[in-house]
Amino acid sequence: MDDELKKKTQETANRLFGKGIKMDPPYLTWKEFDRDLANDFS
Repeated sequence: MDDELKKKTQETANRLFGKGIKMDPPYLTWKEFDRDLANDFS
């Protein structure tokens, strides 16, 4: 792999995945459907 392609791939990966995913914890989703089950998970 040439250096330019490697650099471009790293920049793209950093742009897409560098900051991590922003999401609520799974138990909050379960809490909307089944409060007792959410308590078991947390």
